[in-house]
Amino acid sequence: MIWICIPVYNNIKYTLGCLKSLQKQTLRDFKIIVCDDGSSDNSSEIIKKNFSEVILLKGDGNLWWAGAMNQCLKYALYRGKKNDFVLLLNNDLIVRDDYLQNLITAAKPNEMLSSITVNVENENNIVYAGELLDMFSARSMMIHRNFKKYEKLNEWEADLLTGRGTLFSLQLLEQIGLMHNQLMPQYGADVEFSVRAKHAGYKLKVNKNAKVYSFVENTGKASIYKKSSIKDFISSFTSLKSPNYYKSRFYFAKVYTPKFWLPVFLFLQLTWITGGFIKRSLLGIPNA
Repeated sequence: MIWICIPVYNNIKYTLGCLKSLQKQTLRDFKIIVCDDGSSDNSSEIIKKNFSEVILLKGDGNLWWAGAMNQCLKYALYRGKKNDFVLLLNNDLIVRDDYLQNLITAAKPNEMLSSITVNVENENNIVYAGELLDMFSARSMMIHRNFKKYEKLNEWEADLLTGRGTLFSLQLLEQIGLMHNQLMPQYGADVEFSVRAKHAGYKLKVNKNAKVYSFVENTGKASIYKKSSIKDFISSFTSLKSPNYYKSRFYFAKVYTPKFWLPVFLFLQLTWITGGFIKRSLLGIPNA
């Protein structure tokens, strides 16, 4: 059994597309859990009307992505069985009919297995394939930017994974616990979760045969092309809606960086973030 966990906040048109694509799966041994965190576009009512088989949970608008995902994970944890798997998925993704079959065929209990993300408008445009992390330079390197090294492989290891189509055993969830939604409410919780799994002895893998199709313009990925003002850039460090949110970044650094290197790590990370802002907003170069 695969428990598919999907947090939702508005964007019902994307949610419907995602659920429709899951309905068509050749592998049928799965259940879908959706947590609607206070949507104002009647998401819950529309989902209930069109997808009666979906397990629908509700939030009050204060759960954010990680809190809504945790509600789904708790449901799977308490009702799942020993050999079950959990799949993290976002509502703005669609998949092909053989997606779950490809995932489960490659899945192993001692691994987290992630999908590659491709642009729904161009399947050859890979927008995520895992990340490599250098803790001493404080820099994560997107594998898809240097994909020639991997394009002949069906599977490869990564240091970081996101929640956009990542499969793992229920046993892993029992071992490492839920996402840290208080400190990482919107961004970073899925990445930290994958790093925690790696520290617990699980391998992080990406499988090329498992693809999720992304509406790139609706995702945080689109921010790499978006220009912003200096004021917006500064305020991004205190905004829960921003991947720059300082509490999330400081927590990750504090937990996973050696104490002697923590100040340097934080300084270098700020340098990379600022450099990305300068390239994107002042020079007009998308940092993708």
